[in-house]
Amino acid sequence: GLLFAVASAMCAAFSFVGATSMKMDFLPIANVRTDALLYDPYVGECLSDHVHTFYGSIDPSAETLRPNATHGVLRRAVGNTGNVLENKSLYWHPTIYKVATAGSDGNGGRRFEAADVWFASAYYVWRTGQASAFPDGLKMRTHGADPVARATSHCAPEPTACERADGCDGNGDFLPTHACWELEINIKFPTCWDGVHLESTDESHVSWAEGCASAITEESWDPECFDLPCPASHPVRMPEIHFYTRILDYQGGQHVFSDGSDTFHADYMSGWNSTALQRVLDECENESDAASPDFFCSEQLKYRTPKVEGEQAEDGDILESLRSFQPAAVDVQRLIAPEAVDGMSELPRGACKGKLLG
Repeated sequence: GLLFAVASAMCAAFSFVGATSMKMDFLPIANVRTDALLYDPYVGECLSDHVHTFYGSIDPSAETLRPNATHGVLRRAVGNTGNVLENKSLYWHPTIYKVATAGSDGNGGRRFEAADVWFASAYYVWRTGQASAFPDGLKMRTHGADPVARATSHCAPEPTACERADGCDGNGDFLPTHACWELEINIKFPTCWDGVHLESTDESHVSWAEGCASAITEESWDPECFDLPCPASHPVRMPEIHFYTRILDYQGGQHVFSDGSDTFHADYMSGWNSTALQRVLDECENESDAASPDFFCSEQLKYRTPKVEGEQAEDGDILESLRSFQPAAVDVQRLIAPEAVDGMSELPRGACKGKLLG
């Protein structure tokens, strides 16, 4: 059973080796107001509080995006916006909106325009032979309000002046008011699991590694925590997920997340076959020591376009590669929720408020 498998993984003897990482890239599936982490079988399906941008496993019926999506649904899906065949996981975060005014003179009404995501990446970081695969269907969330999530936003290569015709005022910090050639957002997920529960309403089934919080200092505000010990309450060490999303030609000025805040969070549901992922974690070895853009575990995984270990691809080449194999777009307004999620005068909000189709 599940506990036996966990105990076996924990007790296995492995030799000490260096850190390993692998990078997987994605295009977004769609923006829709659902959230599988909030599904309550006693309440039934309903819309979530705010709109999310999804990446990963998808099928023509958009079943993977529904509130009651399961590991089985993800595994059965025939489409995937990511570049690794075996990774049928789902990743999502609150949609990023530019707050625009209807007139260039600044006197028009507000309009919330969904920012175009360039592409996203998930890095897994672990020590070879010393991490357990995510159990089938594990769900977890990480929230930037917690410093240990180490959420960052980076303007590359350097911030530039906002030149929006409708004004550049804003009160954001994480979503900056200055412009960027590329705005890159990053957050980390917990690495320790209690070995029993696949989800929980208060996220108590997962935990941060011991010492991760204290490792964050003014001099080291983004430390690596993947190899720190897990607490006795959450003894199963998993790979650390570093999730990145990027906006090209970020214009600055007022931007918000779909929950109306300036604080990032992200969600994950594992769609891996845990046995297959465990083989990767035990066999793949490289010299990363952190989330490295030039390592892929390509001998253990099937990438949709060939990867060369030790070679970092240009962002434009990554985008071109991702576009070459994308599944057909899904019409979430026809399949899941008819509400508009782009160009609205107000953000669609409210858990279980609004119409969920089918």
